[in-house]
Amino acid sequence: MERMGITRAATFNPGFAAYRPRRGQKRPFQILSHSAVFMILRQALLECRPVQVSRDGKCQTVCPYILGHAAGEERAFVLVVDASSRTKRPVQAKWICLRLSKIDDVRFADEPWIEQDYPGPVQRCVDQVHLDASLLARATSLG
Repeated sequence: MERMGITRAATFNPGFAAYRPRRGQKRPFQILSHSAVFMILRQALLECRPVQVSRDGKCQTVCPYILGHAAGEERAFVLVVDASSRTKRPVQAKWICLRLSKIDDVRFADEPWIEQDYPGPVQRCVDQVHLDASLLARATSLG
């Protein structure tokens, strides 16, 4: 990897925190780990489970659809779920971009997952996508 100029990598395995450089290399390879919030949202996205997030004193129930990074920070493109609604589709879908560093608390919610198409052809929340619910659904239906 050093030959390709890659000096940093992210891992979902917290036990993988060390890398031995080639002989003669003084600087070890830097392994980046994700925050606890990122890991819970990743699990929620993989299992199609909504989560409750607390930020700025407000609690919202969201369905994470895209998870990754932008501008050097962890972000999620999510659909806000009306917690009082038990319907399969919300009356008005509200898409928001979450900066994960601003989230105080996150936990799994007892709400149904809401299937919703993205609001447009391009989302501008996440530019380095790690997980995308629409791609996961497509891969599952093909396999």
